[in-house]
Parts: sequence; structure tokens; C-alpha cells
Amino acid sequence: MAESVDTNADLNDLQEQQTEVEVLKGIYDHDMTIIKQHVEYKIKIHVDSTLAHVILKPTATAQQYLSLVDHFPPVTVFIRYPKSYPSIAPPDFNLSSRWLDSLYLDAVAAKLQDMFTPGCTVVYDWLCFIQENLIEVYSSSQQKSLSSEVASIVEQPQEAVTQKHPLQIFVRSSSIMTDVEEYNEFENLNAFLQSRHNCPLCLCERLGSDFPEVKLDCGHLFCTECILTHIKVQLQHGGVGKIGCPEFDCEKDLSDHMIRCLLPKDDIVRYERLLEEYSLDVLPGMAFCPRPKCNSRVVSNPQEQLAMCGTCGYPFCKLCRQLWHGDNVDCPATKQVLKVAPYSGISLQVF
Repeated sequence: MAESVDTNADLNDLQEQQTEVEVLKGIYDHDMTIIKQHVEYKIKIHVDSTLAHVILKPTATAQQYLSLVDHFPPVTVFIRYPKSYPSIAPPDFNLSSRWLDSLYLDAVAAKLQDMFTPGCTVVYDWLCFIQENLIEVYSSSQQKSLSSEVASIVEQPQEAVTQKHPLQIFVRSSSIMTDVEEYNEFENLNAFLQSRHNCPLCLCERLGSDFPEVKLDCGHLFCTECILTHIKVQLQHGGVGKIGCPEFDCEKDLSDHMIRCLLPKDDIVRYERLLEEYSLDVLPGMAFCPRPKCNSRVVSNPQEQLAMCGTCGYPFCKLCRQLWHGDNVDCPATKQVLKVAPYSGISLQVF
């Protein structure tokens, strides 16, 4: 009789387990993997975004390094069903992620154990708790354990001053810190691409994917179509040296990297040519041969008026652009400027 009761209990437990697994599959889909059928599973949980300071754990030879993030890499939860679950015992579980340290997971384990009631399935409640509360409980556990090790409070970065009590998460190596920062940057980019933003030039609301991946150094935001049109217009007017931000009163320039990323291949060739010409034009002593059929660049002594074209051999004055008249002859351009200067307030400089 006792064996019959045990058998029925085992069958009920197995049925409860299978029902729970099917529900979890429907919820977590590709984030759930079967390790051993009816026994062991793993589920990837994306923990809720929580503003937190990630701090490289201080050591005797290294200072603390702090970074403010709001997205943490997912946590993998390993679940193993015992035969007596859910009638008697809870499932066995384990949490895994590079930024988690097993030394500080006891508080999380205690919370999960307290949630189990014999006769009731609990895995979904566990997963919800991990998603919503893991970072807060883990941070609290770390603070208690590390309070004697951390000698000084880390100063908050300026951008966090307006935030209320950001959590602190300590990690044990710089490589883990880099992983967390890169994941945070990746998630922020995804969030930007999937949301809508206003372009102040065309006044249209567009998806983030319609904005350039390379951002302006000043932080102003324009859609790809508008910023590309702005670049092309500047190139048409010879403004290759400094293509400024389209925002009114902004003194920042677009980076060379951004321009090259946005321009089509054919325009990049023209851009490089104009950039080379601009670089030469601004060199001290640079002039152009005044003969219409030549018009070659001429590099000359910036302290002298005389320039000699290396292509056609034509000597000329850089001020009046006429055939060289000699040092002892007054330059017509100088005379003209002298006549204008007293009446216009122009300060005369002879090159």
C-alpha cells in the first residue's frame, strides 16, 4: 500500500514537473536549453536594467576603477529536478555569469529557498525574482562582506550626481569590467536603434536605425540623410577643411572618421582630393601661378613676395600676382591698399 502511495506521488511530481517545463518553454523559448530530458535545464535570464556603479575590486597594488552602467550581462540559471519536487524538496539550482562571484550568492540562495513551499512549483517565481531583484540582493551581500576591505568610498562620477543611490557591484578583474562595459554599450545601442528620435533639421521623427552609428563629438543628433546632405553641400562649396556641426552656435566640427563613414565611395575620392588640396593651401608661403594656362601650386618663402612657378618657370609677386617687378619697385597691390587703409580702418600687412 505504501509503495502504491509513493508511486502515485512520484507520478504526480513528474506530471507537475513536465507541466512546469512546458510553461517555461513557452515563456523563455530560445533562452531555455534542455541538458537532460525531464531532469536538468538551463535558462538565460536578462536581469532588469538597474543603474549601478561597477567597481574593480581594490587590491594592494591597484586603485579602484569605477564605471556607471545600467545593463548587466545575462545570468544563466541551471535547474535540476529531484524526484520529490514539488511535493517535498525544491529543485537544485546554480547561477552563473562572469560578473557574479559565488562568494556573495548565499543571500540570493537563501531568498530562493524561502520562496519554496512543499507541494507548489516555484521555478518561474525564482526566475522572476532573479530578473527583478538579483542585482540589489547581490550588491547588498557584497557590501556586507567587503565593508572591512574597502577603506574609502569611491567618488561618484559627475553624471551620477543627479541619480538616487546607485548600487555598487564589485568585480574581481579588469577583463570582467571590460565585458560589463561592452555589454552595457551594446544594449544601449540596441535601445537607441529600436526607439524613435527627432531630427532637428528635417523635423521628422525617425527610428534610431535612421541615424548615423558614428556620433558627433558634441552630442547633437541628426538623421543620416540630413547630416549627409550637410556634408555634401559643404564639399560643393569647398568647405572641406572644417565641416562644422549643423546645430546653430555649435563650434564643434564633424570628425574625419564620421565623414568617411557616411560618404559614398565616389564622394570619398573627391573628399580626399579636396582635403589634400586644402592641406596644401594652408601651408605658409603657398601660392598659385597666375598664368591661366598653368595655375600650378607654388611653394615659396613665406617671408618674401617673390614666387617662382616650378612648372612653367614664371616669376611673380604674390601680392599683385603680376610678373615680378623687383624688390626696389613699389608693388601696385601695396599702393592700392595704402590708399584704402586710411579711410576704411584696415590694418595693412605686407607679406
